[in-house]
Amino acid sequence: MIEAIRREKPLDLLTSEQPSASRSSTRLSAVDAARGFIMLFMAIDHVGALIIRRHSAEYWGGLWTRYGSGDHVQFALRFLSDLCAPGFFLWMGVGIALLTSQKSREGWSMPAVRRFLVLRGLLLIAIGQFIETPAWIIGLIAAKKTQISALIPGGGGPIYLAVGVIFALGASMILASILMPVIRGRSWIWIMLGASLLFVCSALIPAAARAAEAFEWWERILLIAGQTGVVLFEYPVLPWLAITCLGVALGQFLERRNGAMTHASFSLGAILIVGALTLRLLGGFGNTRMPRDGTWIEFFNLIKYPPSLIFTLIMVGGNLLLFSLFSGIEAQRGAAGRILVTLGRAPLFFYIAHLYLFALIGALFFKDGTNYFVGLSVWAVGMIPLYYACVRFDRFKRAHPRTSVWRML
Repeated sequence: MIEAIRREKPLDLLTSEQPSASRSSTRLSAVDAARGFIMLFMAIDHVGALIIRRHSAEYWGGLWTRYGSGDHVQFALRFLSDLCAPGFFLWMGVGIALLTSQKSREGWSMPAVRRFLVLRGLLLIAIGQFIETPAWIIGLIAAKKTQISALIPGGGGPIYLAVGVIFALGASMILASILMPVIRGRSWIWIMLGASLLFVCSALIPAAARAAEAFEWWERILLIAGQTGVVLFEYPVLPWLAITCLGVALGQFLERRNGAMTHASFSLGAILIVGALTLRLLGGFGNTRMPRDGTWIEFFNLIKYPPSLIFTLIMVGGNLLLFSLFSGIEAQRGAAGRILVTLGRAPLFFYIAHLYLFALIGALFFKDGTNYFVGLSVWAVGMIPLYYACVRFDRFKRAHPRTSVWRML
């Protein structure tokens, strides 16, 4: 989303002043670098599913990966990859806020901004159903290992459609754009809305004992992850919309007080993480499911589908720490940083491209899976063409007018 607000003529979109272009580039590049960093671990996680054929899952009931003594690598990579989905929604919210402000300065009316965002959200939903889902089908149908759909809440039958992360991103964008004219510049209302959604969703998650219960499709799409009919609802909209709302507030704060908010992001991230760990230690509300033993891995084995309150606080906090890191040391200016920025500027393209790349490699050469050394080697080699593809796509996109549908991607 952030790439959509970049200008051909430099302008600091993170402040109401008109400072130098370098400051604007630094702030936006920090977001891109943080996003590019977490996308690398997302790709490793998907290599686990499509090539190594070992993939974790954490549902509110039913399927919840249990790690043994030799599974430390699998858990560590999964935990780091969990930063990605909350980061996508958080930074999308930031982008919505900054884009709205930019378009207003250019003379766009709020209905025009809303139509733009709704159209972009609908495009994301279409991509999620017709482009993302086939990639997963290609990758997973080739696996020779036993299917685990029976362990998914409400599961047991074939799955032909999925409400995945791109669908939820599109739906959250549409809902946020509808709310924008009502609470456009009221950052604290966005915070209260996001926090309220997080607490309400946590309170409404059913007990794990109800995993086999048949829930209606609208219950699934709003909150209760699982399978209904032939559709798998992995990313219910409401808890992820909550993160988007927090991102909108963050974007508005960054625009008005970029320096102060950038420095405060480290402290805020640390507070969220400490609060989450406290809730985990206390048990009860916010956990969704309690640890099954006393190991440290089980303590950090958090529920993602839908995201528990503790999961959300830790992962949003982690993204804020990354943003503070890349802003503070301006790491995005080094060679490695430039690679991260390039990936972070093309998140949707990278997401689709890496899915098809590793799905096809897995279907052709790794139907039985492999070990982590081979899997990570495939990931590392695969990053080379993916990086250059992102470079070419970014150039291709910028060669088109700002009204082009390609600029929406």
